[in-house]
Amino acid sequence: MTDLFFIALLPPKEIAAKYESSHALKSPPHITLIPPFKCGNDFKKIIIEPLTDFFNHIAPFVIRLNGFSCFERNRVIFIDVINNVQLEKTYYELQNFAGKNLPVKFQEKHGQFTPHLTIASRDLRKGKFREAWNVFKEKTFSANFSVHSAWLLRHSGTEWIPYCEFTFKKK
Repeated sequence: MTDLFFIALLPPKEIAAKYESSHALKSPPHITLIPPFKCGNDFKKIIIEPLTDFFNHIAPFVIRLNGFSCFERNRVIFIDVINNVQLEKTYYELQNFAGKNLPVKFQEKHGQFTPHLTIASRDLRKGKFREAWNVFKEKTFSANFSVHSAWLLRHSGTEWIPYCEFTFKKK
């Protein structure tokens, strides 16, 4: 049996609560570091242990959010993440580490890393997406939050559940 996972940064509850979404796979608002992948029953040994070690070497950093944007083709509405050297470094180091050390098949990367806080996706039909986007594109939003951990999310069959937290321990 295989389970479905992805790795992401989750904002604090006060930011997440404002923009809970309920798209087809029901995930909390998040910044994806590694998109969904499948792994067998031995995931604790082959995924959690190596990722714990990887994230032990990451230092906490601050995420700055500003405004809304979208990926119209995929019907995704998100909050923009301001360019962040530490986030990009963590993302690329994790991609490299995962490719070399985690024996699972990852989705092929398409283009550059575009960090964003996903708040709605896949649940909106084209007409409803345009309607929602017309509302969001006029709104303003700005927030900062400290990131002290990454999360392994596991799909329950109906929704994504934060399953394992990886605390950043580098000082």
